Amino acid sequence: MHKRPDPWHVPRAALADSILNVISSRVSNVLLLFAPRRRGKTDFLLKDLAPRAKELGRQTIYVDFWKPGIAPINLLIRAIEETCPPSLLTQARNVAASLLTRVSVSGELSTPGAKISAELAPDERPSSDMVPHAYLESLLDALAGSGRPTTLLLDEFQEIARAQDGAAFIAMLRAQLKHHEDRVSTVITGSSMAALRAIFDNRDAPFFRTGTMIEFPDHGADFVRHMGHALTEQTGRKLDEDAADRVFESVGRNPQIFRSAMAVMVMDKSLTLNDSVAIATGRLARDENLDDRWGRLGLLDRCVLTHILQQPEIRPYSGKARAQLAEAAGLGQVSASRVQSSLKRLERNGFVSTWSGGPSVDDPLIRLWAERHK
Repeated sequence: MHKRPDPWHVPRAALADSILNVISSRVSNVLLLFAPRRRGKTDFLLKDLAPRAKELGRQTIYVDFWKPGIAPINLLIRAIEETCPPSLLTQARNVAASLLTRVSVSGELSTPGAKISAELAPDERPSSDMVPHAYLESLLDALAGSGRPTTLLLDEFQEIARAQDGAAFIAMLRAQLKHHEDRVSTVITGSSMAALRAIFDNRDAPFFRTGTMIEFPDHGADFVRHMGHALTEQTGRKLDEDAADRVFESVGRNPQIFRSAMAVMVMDKSLTLNDSVAIATGRLARDENLDDRWGRLGLLDRCVLTHILQQPEIRPYSGKARAQLAEAAGLGQVSASRVQSSLKRLERNGFVSTWSGGPSVDDPLIRLWAERHK
């Protein structure tokens, strides 16, 4: 059944074409799109890049790795199984079984009841992760040989680094992508620069210096115009464009917050845009458990975050800042190394980022939430 187009989605055809041109020219077969959360990366992958790639004869496979508790390798296997024809899956299972010749191992794959088994002497028994790894390698081999170029869309890739055995999976994936670079390309998105650096920038990292990084661009004025048009179509209400532009700037040009405010206005036609933004940010903050996350921070961590929000021009590990932090936290003195440790905790917990240089709060939801908790 044909899906109705999303009236609230703002197409980014030019960006999709530019990425696919890079892939087609084989300048790079691994592209990394980075932006803080709530910037529209997932919508872009699913509603712009994937449909355009299909128009050009490419097969796309989308995987969301923001699913704690599920092994990343199983997420990728499941996504391939949901996309590919049964004949290709049967071929991959047969090849995987042949790779495990004489291996007495049975592993539950993401397809219910699918097993690969053979026999092996007890002292030669392989590790328990051998079955899914062999199966995934066979799936990628089958995709590469299917006659259609394939593009993997790997969303929130940094979450793999947090998973158990994530490093081993990434290393295997890199080897497979290198092996099939002429037929399988990859577009990776990420929202945590600290976690991405652990995968791409460290010399010992599994994806060290692999691929090309592209900063995911913000929406322009066309986004607000599109939202206003959709609101009028849905409710008959009209947005004051100048006022809406100012509100969009006030939420850090964040499409999710602004679109969430539009949803509030659709549900309650009596609310102003500013009131709707306040309601939308409150709901998003609850969804993100910001109150609980703030409560779990130590006193110095809170003081460092407050300092970054209120005095971003003064680096928190400078002498002046450390004196202020010591006074705010009721400490005799605060060393630069202690501030650095605090920043690392804040970055791990998603409060700050360092992708644009010094530490900053790039998520406008946290900024807006903090304004209400002064």
